Amino acid sequence: MGNLVGSNSNVNLTHFTPTELLVDKFSNYFMRKTTIIRNKIISDTPNTSCTISINADIMFNGDILEMFRPTSEVEVKEITIKSPNT
Repeated sequence: MGNLVGSNSNVNLTHFTPTELLVDKFSNYFMRKTTIIRNKIISDTPNTSCTISINADIMFNGDILEMFRPTSEVEVKEITIKSPNT
């Protein structure tokens, strides 16, 4: 079995799914989750009747992510502190 989360070595994702397909699946998953959350917020808000949907008809053409590297709590904290409060 491949490396598990929390191990100290890089995980090569190309052994599991073709890279382009993995990128599209990853993007579609988060776009669907975002749509579900937004629609839930709208349906729970009084006097709101619009529905938000996101379409993923644009193919990814950026740099390919082939490896994840482990990160630390310190790195996550630094990124979070530098991020805007939105």
